[in-house]
This record gives sequence, structure tokens and C-alpha cells, in this order.
Amino acid sequence: MENEYPASLQICFGLAFMFVLHRAFFSHNNPLREEDPKPRETHKWRLITAAFYIPFVMGSALVVPIIYKLFIIVMIYLAVGEFMQITFELRVKVDPGANQNALKFLVMTKGLQMAGVVCGLSALPGNTALFVCVLYACFISLICYFMKTFSRLEFKDNFYDALSTLCIYLLCLIWVFGSMGHGILMINEPHGAGYTIVALGVSWIGDASAYYVGSRFGRHKVTEISPNKSWEGIIAEIIFSLMLTNAFYYLMRAETAPWLDLPKIQQYQYNIIGFLVGTLGVIGDMFESLVKRAGFAKDSGVFFPGHGGVLDRFDAFLFICPVLYYYVLFLVPMLLKLWPETF
Repeated sequence: MENEYPASLQICFGLAFMFVLHRAFFSHNNPLREEDPKPRETHKWRLITAAFYIPFVMGSALVVPIIYKLFIIVMIYLAVGEFMQITFELRVKVDPGANQNALKFLVMTKGLQMAGVVCGLSALPGNTALFVCVLYACFISLICYFMKTFSRLEFKDNFYDALSTLCIYLLCLIWVFGSMGHGILMINEPHGAGYTIVALGVSWIGDASAYYVGSRFGRHKVTEISPNKSWEGIIAEIIFSLMLTNAFYYLMRAETAPWLDLPKIQQYQYNIIGFLVGTLGVIGDMFESLVKRAGFAKDSGVFFPGHGGVLDRFDAFLFICPVLYYYVLFLVPMLLKLWPETF
């Protein structure tokens, strides 16, 4: 679809991507601790950030897919840095009893970030087997490196600390590399841009509905992991997710927005996607809250003003991408054959 759009529009997305690169590599993106002061005018910056990034991310997926893919690779690079700072550096700084040897693992941060970039690049051709092979190679390489350097890490006989530290590395590999890499693979599938727009739009609108409904009407708390998360907010997120996926379905049937490249699937499949996105979005949000609490962090970073860091903004996306990708890859064709529908 890239050639269907004027060159001037593609240039605009290229310039916007240059701005993203400048912020990614020339601006600090450190986690905020729980006692750090709250940034001023948060609501205004939330709106400004959303006004730039929502059209940029969704539009680039449609107009210039290669820019969208490179954007995801940059997000992998930043997300790995946030994760490492939260789980190691920040915890050691805040909690004097934390394992002081954890700081020695920060030298691996750049190595992990580059491994994430390699995994992202391997997903560019859209070959699932290649991506999985590279991801597994990173998995084996990480274990081998850890074993080779074990004697220099001064764990002595504390094998529990050693194993838990290695597991944190492997969590980063699976949660960040693997999940975001599937976002790149998705864009290569038929109607991949449409599925991506549905997933991003539904997750972001659902998250916003959960935030505003929960903050105003939330009375029943879900868990201490995420104290601000209420059952009222969760129900609102799932309802809004279903409403929005149905809106996308009727847009597809009416053919009023063919440029959105929406998938031609049955309405019940749109409802399944809406339910999956809404539910996995809640799980992803709470899991990221657990990671932040482990490192005594309030926000994973400040890359998205008013929203937090990459992990804060893409917490739902990290859980949604793999599930949606394999749903599209395997279940959509099977269900279309079992219950065909004329469009």
C-alpha cells in the first residue's frame, strides 16, 4: 500500500520519525521513583503526546510500513533500557539490601539492547521461522554468557541470586524482544496494517476509558499490585474494546474507509479480537505494574510526556501482539473456511 500514497505524505512521516529518533537517542529516559515529584501539567502533555504519536504510529503502519517497523525496533531498544534500569539499577539505589552485584549486570544493558535490535531486524522480512530462530539464538547466547562470567559476578554460593538474575534477563528477552517482534511480523500479513490499527486503537481507547471511568467511579480494587486499578475500570475497558471493534466492523462493511485496510472477517471475529485486546490489555497493564513495583518505580521512563515510558505506553501491546498474530495466522483462515461470509 505504500505506493498508493503521495510522496509528500511519506516524507512527512519520515520527518516525524527523525523527531522520534532525536528524542530516543538525545533525551534522557530514566525511570521515575515513587517519591519523585509528579510532572506538572500532566493532562496537557497527555493530550499533546497523543495528538502526535497516535496519528504517527497508525498512519505509518498504513502509509510507510518500513517506518512503522523501524519505530518498533527503536521502542524495543528503549524498552530494554527501561527494564534494566527498573529491575537492577533503580532497586539497588533505593533498597540498600538489594544485591549490590546487580550493578555489574548493567554492562550487559547495551548488549541486550543491541540483541533486541537484531531480533527486530530479523522480523522485517516477515519470516516467522527466521525470527524465532534469532530469538532462540539470543536465548542460548544469554545463558552461555551468564555461565562464562558466573565466576566474576561474586555470587559465591548464592545460586538463588544467580538464577533469579538470569531469569530477569530471560524475562526481558521473552517479554520485550519476543512480544514487540510479533508486532513487526503482523504488519507483513494480509491486512496487517488494519489488524495493527484495530489492536492499537482498541487498546489505547480501552486504556483511556479504564483510566477515566476507574478514577471517577472505581470503588472495588482489583489487586495491591496496581492500587489504582478497579473492577469498574476493567469492565469499562472491555466494553469500550468491544464497542470499538464493532465500529471497525461496520466501517469495513460500509466500505467508507477502505484506506484503513480493515480485515474482511466476520463480526464475531471482531468481537473475539475486541475481547482479547481488552482482557490482555488489563493483564499487560497489571504485569507492568508488578515490574515497576519490584524496582520501586512510579513510571518506567519519560519518553512519552504525560504517559510515562515505553513500557508504560506499550504494556498492553506487549501482551496483545503475539496472541493476535497467531490468531490471525492460524484461526482467522480456519474460521473463514468453516463459516464463510460474503462481503
